[in-house]
Amino acid sequence: MFGKKSIINTGLLDLRNYSPTALEKIKLINAGTIILPSDADKEFYEAYAAIKVNTGSTIKLKTEEIICTVNGFSIIDSTTVKPETVYLVNGAALIHSISQDTHIKLIVNGAAFIDKSSEVEFLSTNGSVIKTEFDIDNSKFYTQNLQIDTQFVSYCEENCTIIVANTLTFTPDVTTKDLEDKKLHFIVGNTIKCNNSLYGYIAANSQFGNKIV
Repeated sequence: MFGKKSIINTGLLDLRNYSPTALEKIKLINAGTIILPSDADKEFYEAYAAIKVNTGSTIKLKTEEIICTVNGFSIIDSTTVKPETVYLVNGAALIHSISQDTHIKLIVNGAAFIDKSSEVEFLSTNGSVIKTEFDIDNSKFYTQNLQIDTQFVSYCEENCTIIVANTLTFTPDVTTKDLEDKKLHFIVGNTIKCNNSLYGYIAANSQFGNKIV
């Protein structure tokens, strides 16, 4: 083991361009996701097997497949998507209007919100994935947390979808009637916090990655 190195605290480690000789110099890997070549030879995997590996997920891709990383907020649609691409979502992504012919793949460590009409392939889902119907032209997207009060509700259009990447909180002044009048729908990556009086409406008109409290 003398002279060998460790690779630790890495979110994504792509080993597709490593040779067996390079792998033999590694003793330990600690990574959130490891990408391995799907077309590697026997020598590559023999060298890899000798490494102590701690990882959340291991994915095999062809050497030529491109990985696009989303760390902040991104909208992936028919105008921005790169065909034949693997998207690594560490932040938050709003995905819509993706045809089956586009052939995109997703690794989700953060939060991904996808309309039901989009065709994508999931390679790994360690974060929140919510697939649902929403009108992209009548929606509001928030990349972190959001607090909603009566004034916020008053500014929303009818049938608006509020999409929140992390936690959504309702202030005590918001009533069920406020929400019913606007016919609001909520898609939340993590937790929804509200009074008991709102629970019925929120449960019936929301999708969420964690829970309602």
